Amino acid sequence: MNQGLSKHEKLIAWISGLGVPIALMISSSIVSTSIETTKVDSEYVKIAINILSNGNQKEITPEDKAVRSWAIRVLDSKSPVKFSEEEKKAFIDNKVTLPSLDALNLDILKTEYRILQLNEQLMNIHDSGE
Repeated sequence: MNQGLSKHEKLIAWISGLGVPIALMISSSIVSTSIETTKVDSEYVKIAINILSNGNQKEITPEDKAVRSWAIRVLDSKSPVKFSEEEKKAFIDNKVTLPSLDALNLDILKTEYRILQLNEQLMNIHDSGE
């Protein structure tokens, strides 16, 4: 049995050596996809916040309600805490508005920075394993 292993030792070492780069490629791909998804999501959230922060009009048109309804659906789909029906209606009817996006940008930038740090740590782990 040991003789069979020694014959194939180089092949086994070569195959196991391929495992690390393949695992790294897969994990890098997952991280990259996650980062891209986060960027797209954050852009939609920015658009929704801009829509909901522009309010305070006396008259709200049916078109305004439709766009505000879309913005609420976007925020609701991205938020771990969902809006109640009463809250949705208040936003759609323009009875409440969100603060401007500038006030929220800092938190978004902090999150993006943390994602970049995690990606960098993953790359460092890979580099130290070679």
